[in-house]
Amino acid sequence: MELIIKNDKELRDYMPNAMVTVGSEVKLYDKLLPWLTDAQQWLEDTLLPHDMLGEVPESAHLVACEAFRMAVPRLDVVLTPNGFATAGSDRLVAASSQRTERLLASLMTERDMLIDTVLHRAPKIKGWAESEPGRFFAATLFNDLSVVWKCGITKCIWEKYLELRHKIMDVEYTLAEQWMSQELMQHLRNASCSNSLSARETVLLHAVRTQIINVLTGNSVSESRMADIVQYIRTNPEDFPMWHSSATAQLFSPPVFRNKKSAPGYFF
Repeated sequence: MELIIKNDKELRDYMPNAMVTVGSEVKLYDKLLPWLTDAQQWLEDTLLPHDMLGEVPESAHLVACEAFRMAVPRLDVVLTPNGFATAGSDRLVAASSQRTERLLASLMTERDMLIDTVLHRAPKIKGWAESEPGRFFAATLFNDLSVVWKCGITKCIWEKYLELRHKIMDVEYTLAEQWMSQELMQHLRNASCSNSLSARETVLLHAVRTQIINVLTGNSVSESRMADIVQYIRTNPEDFPMWHSSATAQLFSPPVFRNKKSAPGYFF
């Protein structure tokens, strides 16, 4: 694998507080090389295919951050008054568990912010929406990490996104069956992931996302708001033709009343 961070100097651009290597000490780059490889592989498998890494400037920073985060528990990395360092010399002592935990937490927070940045840039890259990562994020209406923050979660954002994703898919399926139609729901997912939403589709997306977040935070879907959403779709048939031709649309067709002379309450 060709790494996007190729040497110690490039690595230190993203870790400016790491102590300088002196004498015969192993370079920081060489120490982190296994984790740099793993971090880049994770990035390529999860967020950006290899040939698109150069399209997002934050890619290298994310690889460095994730590699260091993975390496900390194994390298006995400590935080000194002068910056990060690796324990193992007479001048340093191992950091306390509390200090190491704070370091890991800060790295995780930085990683999550970089992931979110990548996910905001990725839909603008030609071909990303059709890639494996693109299809993964197009599986729900939330193709970035904003849903996690909107649910009031402030830690372990990436991990929480993966947990919420399965719940989101269940809620979306139910809303599609009862109100939106599977066809329109999938269209919104694809358009959002490919950064090609029209103005009316954007309004619809925000309204449906709000109902999903209500469910994720322990509330119920508002039937009155969903009825408003359906009315919005019905009154704009040129923008949502896939809904009007769906089986779900038949659920909202005006009922036809027929009187029987033999039935009680018959009227002319």
